Amino acid sequence: MFRALGQISVINKVLNINDKQSLKIFLFWLLRSIYRVGFVVGWTATMAMFVARYGIKALPYLFILNGIFTIIGSVLYSSVIHRIKKNLCLVLTIFASMGTLFLAYWFRADSFLFFAFLITAVSVFLSQFRIVLNSLIEDYFSPLESEKVFPILESSETVGGLVAGLVITFFAAFIKTSTAFIYFWAGLLVLIVPIIMIASVVLAPVENGHGTHDKKKENPDLILKIKTIFKDNKYFAFIRGLSLIVFLQWVLFNLVEFQYTKAVYQSASHVILEAGSGFEHAFFHDLGILFIIFSATALLIQLIIGSRLVYSLGVFGSMLIHPILTILSLFGLLFSFNFTTAVLARNNFTLTGVLYSSSLESSYYAVRDNVRAYLREFLDGIVRPVGAIFGTLFILVLQNFFFGKPLILYTNIVMFVFAIILFFVIYRQQSLYTEVVCAQFDSEHEKEKIDAIDMLAQKGHNGNIEFLISKLDNSHESIATKKKIIFALGELQNIQTVPELIKCFSSKNEEIRESALDSLSMFKNRDDFVANVVMEYELISALKKNYKSEKNNYLRLKIIGLLSRFSNVEAADFLLKILKTSKGDFKAGVIYSLGNIKDSAICKFVMPYLKSGDAKQKISAAIAIGRFKKHYNEAKYIIDTFLHSNKNSEIALGIYAVGELKMKSRKELCFKYLYSKNPELKVATAIALAKMGEDRALPVLIEILVFAKGELADNVKRNLQNVDVRIYKNIDKIMSHIKFNKK
Repeated sequence: MFRALGQISVINKVLNINDKQSLKIFLFWLLRSIYRVGFVVGWTATMAMFVARYGIKALPYLFILNGIFTIIGSVLYSSVIHRIKKNLCLVLTIFASMGTLFLAYWFRADSFLFFAFLITAVSVFLSQFRIVLNSLIEDYFSPLESEKVFPILESSETVGGLVAGLVITFFAAFIKTSTAFIYFWAGLLVLIVPIIMIASVVLAPVENGHGTHDKKKENPDLILKIKTIFKDNKYFAFIRGLSLIVFLQWVLFNLVEFQYTKAVYQSASHVILEAGSGFEHAFFHDLGILFIIFSATALLIQLIIGSRLVYSLGVFGSMLIHPILTILSLFGLLFSFNFTTAVLARNNFTLTGVLYSSSLESSYYAVRDNVRAYLREFLDGIVRPVGAIFGTLFILVLQNFFFGKPLILYTNIVMFVFAIILFFVIYRQQSLYTEVVCAQFDSEHEKEKIDAIDMLAQKGHNGNIEFLISKLDNSHESIATKKKIIFALGELQNIQTVPELIKCFSSKNEEIRESALDSLSMFKNRDDFVANVVMEYELISALKKNYKSEKNNYLRLKIIGLLSRFSNVEAADFLLKILKTSKGDFKAGVIYSLGNIKDSAICKFVMPYLKSGDAKQKISAAIAIGRFKKHYNEAKYIIDTFLHSNKNSEIALGIYAVGELKMKSRKELCFKYLYSKNPELKVATAIALAKMGEDRALPVLIEILVFAKGELADNVKRNLQNVDVRIYKNIDKIMSHIKFNKK
């Protein structure tokens, strides 16, 4: 993780951002982690003590009080936050929390005052601390940085929860929850203060971000803020849907939490028959162990498949996993409510909640920056606690009419119904998301159009391809917008877009023709073309025709490269004819392309060039045969002769070949030349490492693209298409950010 932080810092140097970027991320990650540990320990202790004193039936009242006090905190902070600096507000909030905790300890003999002060600390102060902290973090990172930084910061929540579970488990048997845990909790809060002070002194907010300079635009009145969120007709249905999703999520959360806590309560009760300090310790200990399990599985999902699922399924497609798995878990509870099924349901809810949170955060980017700031505050500070209160009221109502097993059954049925409703609301929200993003094209700002295209390139949209094609055909759209649309069509890889991309071959603009070729090169599933023989024939015919009419040799090589990927007789025959008539660098490009044909027999036409006196033709032949396993060692030998040459130009060609064949065994050798004073070696190394997915190449490439001119910059651009997709996307976003900032 810390290696990643350092890499991000290097990138920020290129973007002219403060050199303390890694320190910035580390401080905020540490801050959020400590806060999370304290919050989880504190809330779990509060819940355990409350249940031990009043019984499991009284737990809904604690949930309701938590929701009410959170809303009160939102109203109070809404009128305060704009008057003072956020870092000062955070420090004052910590001291206020500590003060109420000590008051709770002081009045520990009086149960009413004891829990009143505990709930005030948790719900009024610490809940608002989280909202203000998230707002402060946004001030220190630009929208571009947030895409790389926020996933790292998000992991602090899960890691903090894991540490909190360990703390609860190991210390529950030694510390009295009603006394010493308050000191422990307050001690954690004290650690937060110096971190905030250090951050205030050594870090500087982003000048062009969405933070400190927008403060004067903020509306101090909560009601007016809510009106601001809903007054824009373009966003009304979408924001209403998001509000309903958050509301239902927290209704469901409180119901699941209650049933899960009841199951743990019953399990602990079987071990310790009389409720007392012994029961409280056992109950607290069990909650801690289970929280470790929940956090560990959530962290696993977050690190391994979280981002992949969001990319594969789209924002709301991945969000649907949450209600689907919840429905399946609750289905099990309907037939058998016990400790195992309840814990499994709670674990699955936490597990998929990670995907839900990531998707929800991503969906915010469909609205304007100023609306987004209000939306977060509204959903976290108002809708979330209202949903929690509403869910708890259901529990209280059911408790008044049912007892024992019927109560468990009907509570499970209510949860099941809400999970189904949540599923349908999320499913419907996808179309609203598409509508809002499409409406963003009405903006006069090209940056907003580019952002809209990025969102429409996500999976899960219906009608996005037709919409993008209509904008591509619009003569009023800029070249930059059209290039971005073409790139998006390549990302979507829908075979039906091929005819539209073929049309781009006839464009008078060279950039459009090149973008169309790059987009078609992104199509990975060749089976789609096999199933559409006519379309494949039309594409090959169009490429051959385009080759004859194209005057730019670089684009002609791209056409040859694309043709070679079809690996059929027609394409191979065309390339071999060109090989006979071509010369010099162009012949080297044809030799390289022949290696794309999925038939090792093609090597017999390439291998004679391994003895060529032309270095580029020789290295191209080595790359071509190196793609076939039986010729790999021979290719490797040729490449090594280039790498150990005395000529920088030949070393650069060898490094280029290493990148093309992704020879990781030669990666360390490449690093030696990454910061070479020789521009040719530096460029070749950066591109080769980028092809192998090395993040350390990214700042070098950006630096060249931003500051280099002429042939050097052109060489980098020409070779970027073959780099790792993740790195290519990062470069594209960074360059777009720099471009629009210059404007």
